[in-house]
Amino acid sequence: MNTLFNFIGFQISWFASVLGGAHRMPWLGTVVVCLWLFMHVYMTHDRLTEVSLAVTAGALGFLLDGLVIACGEFYPRHCALL
Repeated sequence: MNTLFNFIGFQISWFASVLGGAHRMPWLGTVVVCLWLFMHVYMTHDRLTEVSLAVTAGALGFLLDGLVIACGEFYPRHCALL
């Protein structure tokens, strides 16, 4: 059941992030991901490991996305934040 919950939560979070970005609402994905992550951590037994994994994955994703942008490989055309 936990695997199904994670799959559904990931799909909803991903869709909210893409939909929010497409409609100039970047906060939508952030809110949905935070809610899903909170529910996931609440339902797990090893909370410290899950939180540290989430923080590590988030930091790594942030750094890699920043590197792609810094190298000039991504050109946002209609970014509300830039």
